[in-house]
Amino acid sequence: MVATPVLEYGMFAGKFHYADTQTVYIVEADGRGINNASVSFTDRDILQIYADRFIHQKEINQNAYSTMKKYLGFVGLSAMATEEKFVPHVSDTLFTQWYQSKVNDIAGIAGGAMVVYQQHFIWQNNELKPIDKPTKLPFIVVH
Repeated sequence: MVATPVLEYGMFAGKFHYADTQTVYIVEADGRGINNASVSFTDRDILQIYADRFIHQKEINQNAYSTMKKYLGFVGLSAMATEEKFVPHVSDTLFTQWYQSKVNDIAGIAGGAMVVYQQHFIWQNNELKPIDKPTKLPFIVVH
């Protein structure tokens, strides 16, 4: 089950293909970029996965709701599967406030500006190569 942007539970067994495009989120806190290689795996997941899940939350959560409603219907529990339980309506402002608190903790700063960029890469010759320029995400910005 996947309910985003915070809860994720599941088992994934798909193969990674070298031709797959990788999305990377570049986070700047107080005017300085956070180097993903210099933070813990957990912190890197917070920086990368939660931004991605927030962007895709409506689609992911709607799919989870549709799937769970169908399966709960088989056992007579479909009334328990209300849309509100699976499709939270997290605003850009609320997510940005939460995300900034996590970014500040990771960067070791008390506050300040935050900007998040999205960039796509592809794996070639044993390294990730950019296939586009970073694009500022207009809904995850703190001045």
